[in-house]
Amino acid sequence: MRRAAVPIAALVVLLAGCSDGVGAAEEAPASASGAPTPLPDLTAAPDAENDASGNPTASPLTEAEKRYIELNGGDGLFEGAVLEQGVEACSRVEFAAQVDQGLLVDDIREGEIAGATGAIPFLCPEYVPQLAEALGGIEDGATETAGLAEGDYAAPAAGLDCEWTLVGSGADEAGDVASGDVAEIELTGDVTTLESSGCVVWLPVSDD
Repeated sequence: MRRAAVPIAALVVLLAGCSDGVGAAEEAPASASGAPTPLPDLTAAPDAENDASGNPTASPLTEAEKRYIELNGGDGLFEGAVLEQGVEACSRVEFAAQVDQGLLVDDIREGEIAGATGAIPFLCPEYVPQLAEALGGIEDGATETAGLAEGDYAAPAAGLDCEWTLVGSGADEAGDVASGDVAEIELTGDVTTLESSGCVVWLPVSDD
């Protein structure tokens, strides 16, 4: 028995249906121009400020950072390198503090963290209490001087708002940064209290 022949027109319709189904689903959509749509640039920083050449500009330095660079620069070092050294010192200070607060005080006292004494008052002042404890320094506020070593003290991170008063058995002595370039005091046996604000921390001045 002969099989009925499939009409050619019906065969064409069946083939067209297969092409519009599976084959069409596998093809990726194209843009109107025929070119693939570009991926977004994930590295772009549209909010960053640029200079005249279109290059990103660095964040402006804080007053504390400027003062730190001024006091610790030299030897032909670039400002960025000087600041990087201070930031590295603060990173080591933070790590030691997370391990053990007592360890941090000992490390500062023994000079185990290079640059910590100079960096803390400017770049990580949250560790000023540990710095003062390690070196026999004095924090801002009203501090009784009994038990503190007599001699000269300086406030390296003092701002223009630094003011202080030495209270003692003699006449009180007051001062501020505007009266001199460096904030320095002398603790003598007559001084009973040091009151200061805006000076951050007073550290003993080495005889070296």
